[in-house]
Amino acid sequence: MITIQSQANVAETITLNYEQVVAVRSFDHNGYVVIAVLTGPIFSQRERIDLVKSIKTMVAEQLSISIDNVVVSYDMELFRAMDSIDDEDKDQLLEKAIRITER
Repeated sequence: MITIQSQANVAETITLNYEQVVAVRSFDHNGYVVIAVLTGPIFSQRERIDLVKSIKTMVAEQLSISIDNVVVSYDMELFRAMDSIDDEDKDQLLEKAIRITER
């Protein structure tokens, strides 16, 4: 069984296994796992969408959580904000991540 504390670490490990991903940051909060990724060049929108779907599926399966509770974003601002995140910031960043990915 994976503890809540290690969900973000497991998500990062899974995400880094994708050859397109060069850096990843993540956190878990209120049953969600938020993953911000930096990738090498991806030229097609379809490839970007497929990568997100694949990451979400793999993380959800490994953590035994709903795929709807895995949020994956390419947003650089979110990636930077996650560098020094504390518990007080997690609510805001979770809301932002969900908002960004719903566009």
